[in-house]
Amino acid sequence: MMNGLQLQNEELRAQEEEMRSQNEELLLKQQEIISINARIERYIQILTALTKSRSLRKGELKNAIIEICKTTSKAMSVERVSLWEYDRKRNSIVCQNQFVAAKDSNSSGIELKEEDFAPYFEAINTEEIIIADNTFEHKATACFSNGYLEENNIKSMLDSPYFVNGNLVGVICCEAVNEYKVWTGEDIVFLKSVADLISLCYETGERKKAEDRIRIKKEEMMSMNDALLQSQAEIQKANESLEKKVDERTKTLELQNSQLQEYTYVNSHLLRGPLCRILGIIYLLENNLIADANIDFLQHLKESASELDDMVKK
Repeated sequence: MMNGLQLQNEELRAQEEEMRSQNEELLLKQQEIISINARIERYIQILTALTKSRSLRKGELKNAIIEICKTTSKAMSVERVSLWEYDRKRNSIVCQNQFVAAKDSNSSGIELKEEDFAPYFEAINTEEIIIADNTFEHKATACFSNGYLEENNIKSMLDSPYFVNGNLVGVICCEAVNEYKVWTGEDIVFLKSVADLISLCYETGERKKAEDRIRIKKEEMMSMNDALLQSQAEIQKANESLEKKVDERTKTLELQNSQLQEYTYVNSHLLRGPLCRILGIIYLLENNLIADANIDFLQHLKESASELDDMVKK
């Protein structure tokens, strides 16, 4: 009887121990869920703040990139965050901005060539996020071991590609130094969301450039229209001046024509009348057989009158 009770008591104790263990596991999971939710909530707040950034909304790419790198570094508690632009023609990536938390500094210009880091570029071309808890062992980042990783003591990397109009443009890279970092699901989702914001910033910048080009063209067209209106006004003024000159010239010609008509009248009636009478008298004198002594005189008079008559006719 005692042995049966002892067995039951031991079974109860075992069950209680198991329940206690399960409760502890549930409590740990509950705490983990609370911690995950807190990180997610924090990441959401940071992303919301970024979307309201003036640089991001205005498409001011340089300032937006600096702000994104610094904010991401603080949010993910990593020492270095950099943004790289992919140049397919040169088969390289060029650093647009690198933020270093310890120095609170930003720099740019570093270029990494595909021929030197082929495994990393192969990973980029898959357009998938690179999750390297240990940079020296991950197949995509181990190629940086001799030099870049050792010089900067980079232990872990998390790189996410970003796209513009569906095309791969570059990557945003988070680097943990001194200590290895196990990237969580929340970290990965957050960085992907940041990459989407970068894409949005690029597209906003391109749209702003297009709007600026349209505005400049519009201003040029308005300027051309103003110049055209001014030219039109000048032409109208010139036409009015020309019409005035034509009118004045017409009046001058009419006056000259009137004067010519008067001259013609004078020539026809006032001048040639007496001349014709002189010629008539000469004709009568010739037919009346004047003295021989006056014939030469009469001949000279006739020639002079005829010459004068010819000149008047001309």
